[in-house]
Amino acid sequence: MMKSCGEHKEISIAKSIHAHVVQREVLHKDICLCNALISMYAKCGALLDAIAFFENLPCPNVVSWNSIMSIYYQHGLHHQALSCFKQMQSRGQSPNVVTYICILKCCSNIGFIKNGQEIHAIIIMQTLLCNNLALGNVLVHMYAKCGMLREAQDVFEELPERDVVTWSSLISGYGYHQMHDEALKCFWKMQHEDVLPDVVTFLCILKSCTSSLLRWEKKYMP
Repeated sequence: MMKSCGEHKEISIAKSIHAHVVQREVLHKDICLCNALISMYAKCGALLDAIAFFENLPCPNVVSWNSIMSIYYQHGLHHQALSCFKQMQSRGQSPNVVTYICILKCCSNIGFIKNGQEIHAIIIMQTLLCNNLALGNVLVHMYAKCGMLREAQDVFEELPERDVVTWSSLISGYGYHQMHDEALKCFWKMQHEDVLPDVVTFLCILKSCTSSLLRWEKKYMP
């Protein structure tokens, strides 16, 4: 019922269900039920209700923490998500891959590269990049967006596999920081490795092509 309310954004029914499970005194006996309630409020757009409920949880687990950090991220409250991450660690709750992905996205969006590098160091110690491409893609994107293209390239080359998202993240980073020749080289290498571009790749590379053409015209046209 909670999942259904969330999907259909039925906030009034959601609150009725919440009241019902509180009355039955079953809510805090099942952390999965608590997490479902947080997710329900989040999908209904009831940010304050989700946060208020989370803050009253006696023993949130990693899914609870991930849910509330994802809510902060989705609403552009990146500093709050980072604060929540620190609070999670101070309470002795170990992050997982989902946690790291969410926080690295926050670091990327607000340029907190030092925090991102610290998390990257933890990821290396836990050897998490060996079997999680999504985590590697977020790292490439973070470094590329923050202008650390050498670091982005290093992560890119260390990944055991690469998909269209990995390539597009690097191409986008080169283009964003006016390194259009590198973006074009990357695009040709991508095709050489038989990775098919998607819409995002084409948008990024077309921008680099346009910028390179304008630069060529400015240099050579009378």
